[in-house]
Amino acid sequence: MTTNCSKIESKDISVVVQGAINEKLTPLCLESIRKCLPDAEIILSTWEGSDVNGLDYDKVILNKDPGKDFFKNVTVNTKRQIYSTRQGLLNVSRCYAIKIRSDLTIESNSFLNYFNQFDKFNENYRVFDKRIIISSYYTRLPTESCFLYHPSDWFAFGLTKDLINLYDISLPDKENDLYTEYFELVNPGKQLCTAKYWGEQYIFVKCLLKNNKNIFFKDHTDINTVSRHQSLMYLLNNFIILDYNKELKIRFNKYNLSDEFIVNQYKIYTFSEWLNDYKCYCDSMFYIPLKYAWQYQLQIENDIKHIEKHFKNLIRPVIIFFKWSDNILSVFYYVFKTLYKSVINISKLIESIISNIKLRRNKK
Repeated sequence: MTTNCSKIESKDISVVVQGAINEKLTPLCLESIRKCLPDAEIILSTWEGSDVNGLDYDKVILNKDPGKDFFKNVTVNTKRQIYSTRQGLLNVSRCYAIKIRSDLTIESNSFLNYFNQFDKFNENYRVFDKRIIISSYYTRLPTESCFLYHPSDWFAFGLTKDLINLYDISLPDKENDLYTEYFELVNPGKQLCTAKYWGEQYIFVKCLLKNNKNIFFKDHTDINTVSRHQSLMYLLNNFIILDYNKELKIRFNKYNLSDEFIVNQYKIYTFSEWLNDYKCYCDSMFYIPLKYAWQYQLQIENDIKHIEKHFKNLIRPVIIFFKWSDNILSVFYYVFKTLYKSVINISKLIESIISNIKLRRNKK
């Protein structure tokens, strides 16, 4: 892979900063954009009544709040994200666009190096003119995760028209999408998420359906071999998935994220895994740099370690059972042995008594 990003300059980019204003984190977000992309257009897309005084932006859009979504007792902001992002993108004036949360910071523009590196597609699964760069956090690996069609929604960079294509979708509502109460209607009380799709899934699935893609994914529990493969192929052919704070140097300042916890707990789709899939399904002649080939191999080795660990956990009850059985058998053995010896000893005692009686009689 080459590392020449001279074809894309910051003057060609508009950055849509979307979401609520955080008094501490939003100024850091805007400052980081000015530092890493000094000539970019910054569009702040937030809510009516927000205090934007003193913030560094080129355009501000004060949107009417479309309201929250509810998954049982959990509040999510899918409607707000779609609406504020779409309104911001529709006011972009440049060829390339970034969508970023208002509580993230950009640490480097090195992600631009990767945008033009991957130009082979499986057209059956292609929606955008160019792949959109997103973060590995929380893009889920379809072959291992139970969250399919789940690209990260923290950060996106691509052609402006492609980002508009992704986010110019209808807002979820109960009447049209059974969005917030789907499982309360079809399977009451059985699902953690009462929605038909999780937020990230809703955005991507709606985009695919809008672009006349025939997907087999009726709700977020519809997990099988076909849906896993389709999810993988749609992610692979429409996104470049860069590792958080590595190839994609962004930072989520709201929480302290642990790489190991995120990778293992949430089964994220890493850049090395994406490269391997790109070579496998899109460009068999693509050379994977040794660094990433080694990382992919290391992940396999880690998976083997996890298999060994869980196999040991799996057979532990069996081992315990056999140990328990062995103890039971040992108890029976020693009880029987003791009883047998006792009977023999009693027999010998009785014989001895009888013998003594006979001797006494004989003496008389």
